[in-house]
Amino acid sequence: MKFRSREEFKETMVATVLYLPEMIRLYEDGLQLLGAKVLKKYVYRSKDGEIAPAYLIEYAGKQFNLRLGNAMKEILSVDRKEKPLHFGYRIDNPA
Repeated sequence: MKFRSREEFKETMVATVLYLPEMIRLYEDGLQLLGAKVLKKYVYRSKDGEIAPAYLIEYAGKQFNLRLGNAMKEILSVDRKEKPLHFGYRIDNPA
């Protein structure tokens, strides 16, 4: 993820350390509630070098990959489609 400034990138790293474990737990809980089975957890790397947590999932007899890159951008930025990204400083206070 590319952010507007080095300071925003640093804030993103701190927020990732603070919030990623909870985000992952919530996704895994949701998958379990749906009856999906996590076959593999891995780090997805895109051609442009971005990384994101990912899963290989089995559900209803089919396998598919679930990548959390857009979800991370949505949580960490004001607008995940903006380039470069602008860190969402209100991450601790969504009101």
